[in-house]
Amino acid sequence: MNKMLIPALCYKEEMLKKFAAEMYSDKYFLYMGYAHAHTLPNLDDSDHNYRWAIVDKDPESDNPDDMILIGYLAYRIYSDTNSVENFGLYAFDNTPKDSCLGTDVRDKLIELINTYHRVSWRMIGGNPIQHAYDWVVKKYNGNVVQLHDVTKDLQGNYRDEFIYEIINPER
Repeated sequence: MNKMLIPALCYKEEMLKKFAAEMYSDKYFLYMGYAHAHTLPNLDDSDHNYRWAIVDKDPESDNPDDMILIGYLAYRIYSDTNSVENFGLYAFDNTPKDSCLGTDVRDKLIELINTYHRVSWRMIGGNPIQHAYDWVVKKYNGNVVQLHDVTKDLQGNYRDEFIYEIINPER
């Protein structure tokens, strides 16, 4: 299957509309990491920042070239420490069940793990992606740190934060 990660600038306007439509949701809270966060992602070009639109074949179209925007992936490469941090991953509500989102994100994460010395990211507790992150960290002998009561969600409940880290000693 072809990779479905396209530079986010190619889908900037559509992506900003999709984020804006979800910015007051619990899902957007999990993405931002704190309640009442209404800042849209920066989709401009800048050195060391990689921002991808995740697209997939439109399941309602017979044309294989018709694509729909289903998600967003971003990260920053720190060349001075040979590390990757500041991940952002978001799946929009129109994501088909059998989409390429999980596969493409996993493949990109594995590529980064194999290329850089250190890959780390954070996640707010209660995020449904946690099982996948736990699997990746276990597979690559990484570390997970759980910080307790780090933020409050939109309902005022405290949430934990998890810090994931994978070190590639060969890089």
